[in-house]
Amino acid sequence: MARLRAMGQVRRRIFRVRAAGPAPARGTPLFQGGRQLGEVRSAVAEGDGFVALALLTTLNLDATRAFAWHRGSRAHRGIRRRMTEEEQLTELCRRLGASPEQARVMAAQLSKRADQLARERGITRESAMAQLLQVVVKGRSGEGPESTPRRESN
Repeated sequence: MARLRAMGQVRRRIFRVRAAGPAPARGTPLFQGGRQLGEVRSAVAEGDGFVALALLTTLNLDATRAFAWHRGSRAHRGIRRRMTEEEQLTELCRRLGASPEQARVMAAQLSKRADQLARERGITRESAMAQLLQVVVKGRSGEGPESTPRRESN
């Protein structure tokens, strides 16, 4: 909020990114025209490729041009510019197996909880959202949070 008040606009946004190949690790940088635009925050395998959420700067972003994983490497097409965060979260939840209605509810809950965590822990909303998305992806793969021991079935 402080940056928004001081600069008059938000200069970073979360975008959905799709490409062929293995899903990149969290923190993998994204480049366009030799400049780093941002980084991957979360990625999930999808068919022969992946879908990811990336935190990108809007200052030098050209949505009509491709991006690359490493400076000077082959560029990939895949930034979807016009999706809102809610639409991105809904789509991610749907691709993780939720029904369309359940995905909309989950997206709203994730957004609300990210706001709460950011306030409670004094962290950025982006960090809070990244933590929540990691929990969602781990939960989808059958893992529980580190702080919660799993119950044994009787």
